[in-house]
Amino acid sequence: MRALARLLVFMLALAALLVGGGWALARWQTGFVADLDLPGASHSLLIQIHTGDVLAAQDEPVRERLRDKSEIVAALLDGRLSLREAGDEFRRLNEEKAAAGGQDAGSTAPMSEDAVYENLLAWVNAAAAADPHARPRAAEIRAEAASLLRRPLQGL
Repeated sequence: MRALARLLVFMLALAALLVGGGWALARWQTGFVADLDLPGASHSLLIQIHTGDVLAAQDEPVRERLRDKSEIVAALLDGRLSLREAGDEFRRLNEEKAAAGGQDAGSTAPMSEDAVYENLLAWVNAAAAADPHARPRAAEIRAEAASLLRRPLQGL
């Protein structure tokens, strides 16, 4: 009896497969698949892949600078760099960016000392917001920057 039940299930599955296959074949013959324009779709896919590769190559300098700035801020917060050293590193990264040219260059004007430290302090504040243990050191860095720039820091 079990063998008969298995045979019946197998026959029903085979019938469903044949009906489905016949339906697909009929659709193929009536031009359903011809409307898909597979060569054009393949070409479009290759263009998208190439565009993605180009964008990834353009993004790499930006990603590298973001990693560098994160490492500089981590070293500043850990006490491995002084505020002046970190500022010099941020300035160097900006100068390298301007020298590179291309779409990534942005402003090629040198950053003022205030702009360098404001950018650095924005990064310090972001790091301190993400890590509560860094907040006391970030407050010290902000006070040192205000003293260095000889003015109170607005919004930082």
